Amino acid sequence: MVAFGLRMIGQEQELAEKRLRDDRVRATSQLRQELSSRLERTALRETAALLNQPDRVVPSDFGSPEVALVARMVDGRIVLPWEGDGRPDQSRDLMGEAEFAHRVSQGEHEELVSGDVEQAVQHYRQALEVAHHPIQTAYAQLLLARALGQVGHDREALIHARAVLNSPPELVDEHGLPFALYAAVRLLQEDVDRQTVLACFERQMEDLRWPSPPALYLMRRILTTLSEDGSEAVAGEPREADSGAFPGDRVKDLEGQIPDLHVALL
Repeated sequence: MVAFGLRMIGQEQELAEKRLRDDRVRATSQLRQELSSRLERTALRETAALLNQPDRVVPSDFGSPEVALVARMVDGRIVLPWEGDGRPDQSRDLMGEAEFAHRVSQGEHEELVSGDVEQAVQHYRQALEVAHHPIQTAYAQLLLARALGQVGHDREALIHARAVLNSPPELVDEHGLPFALYAAVRLLQEDVDRQTVLACFERQMEDLRWPSPPALYLMRRILTTLSEDGSEAVAGEPREADSGAFPGDRVKDLEGQIPDLHVALL
């Protein structure tokens, strides 16, 4: 009887374990089916929206909060959102125009090869004079600000850098990097206009188009610098260039708004 009872107990334990395994399998299968159905519904919804609004692949504000990225398939190849942005090609064409490109090339040779920065300044001024498009103007001003800073003309260099900082987000270079972000980096290096840089960054975030990977990298670099400055302002006295305590909360809000490219491409 004792042996029979032990055997019954063992069988009951095996049945209980089997029921537990079966329950886990059913729960996993049900969850998988629910997730698959939800994913299919989301994909159909975003596809329909894309067909109705073909340009919707560029803005990053998608209808479903679960969506990190929407891309096209062209000839069997995934075309990522920023790859459909025609602004870098336009910028490449404008900066490659013969007369403008020649002035820029002369200035870069004098500045970076010959070491004659004063002469480089003259060539960059000439490039600015022949510029006929805001993209060319912004590029020439960035180069001019860099060179002027090297020869001690800091005041004029800041004037040009601030002008580029206030340029609209749609002005980008051939890599999709807004010229305003280049100016922001320069002004942060000079330890001035951090409030203005933050305002510029907020304008950049109002542009719903997907930033290119280089632009995302630069945006995070700028926010890291602003965040560090904010910590210093809270810990000690505001710097002389500040008009008060640095708004660290605004920086944190912006950090949460930057698209997470790593998550989007998983």
